[in-house]
Amino acid sequence: MIKIKFNFSVNNYNGGPKIRIYNNNDVLVEKVLSEKGKNTILVEADLNFPTKLTIEHYDKNMKYDTRLEDGKIVDDKGFVLETIYINNLKLQKQ
Repeated sequence: MIKIKFNFSVNNYNGGPKIRIYNNNDVLVEKVLSEKGKNTILVEADLNFPTKLTIEHYDKNMKYDTRLEDGKIVDDKGFVLETIYINNLKLQKQ
């Protein structure tokens, strides 16, 4: 089993973003990130390399899930992926 740790920074406007994490086509996690700020998701999975990890942000409607004031975004239902660790190895951005 391989341990994968995803670290997110979350904006939880209107309930927070809904995400799915896939290994190839298999759903590993389906979750609402409802807490604002730093969030961590830990996953244990059997991975056969090479593999494709995908994070899907779904069910967001820009009309309702993004708050604008004077044409500028002041709050949003979204997240930033900060880091991913596979076992204890941090993946680097390329």
